[in-house]
Amino acid sequence: MDPQPSDLTVTDRLLLAGFAIFIAILLTVGSVAAGYAETTYLSAQSNSHASQLGHLFLAFCGMLIGAGLGFLCVRIFSKRFVSVQTLRRWLGALNAALENPYVQRRAPGLVRMFRWAVAPSRDAL
Repeated sequence: MDPQPSDLTVTDRLLLAGFAIFIAILLTVGSVAAGYAETTYLSAQSNSHASQLGHLFLAFCGMLIGAGLGFLCVRIFSKRFVSVQTLRRWLGALNAALENPYVQRRAPGLVRMFRWAVAPSRDAL
């Protein structure tokens, strides 16, 4: 009996979890780097309300840049080093997750971004 494309092996699950943790770590690194830039270079500014909003905006941009780099690194890694059969299994599991009503209500965009990152050539599959 052939395995279904959505049947994930333990290695598949570990790789997907590792990718998610890597993206979360880079998101945190981006936020910390923005905080470091804020304290080092922007500490001479006053503590006005507009300055506080600027610091919040800087931290948010740092998180976005970190997460973007994480998604891009995962995409490059999965495009170069992951086999087509594994990509098919991942794509099947992520498409099945998108059909889940809870995911449809809460975070369909997050699953789509993760699917974009881990299955870069899904049209070729």
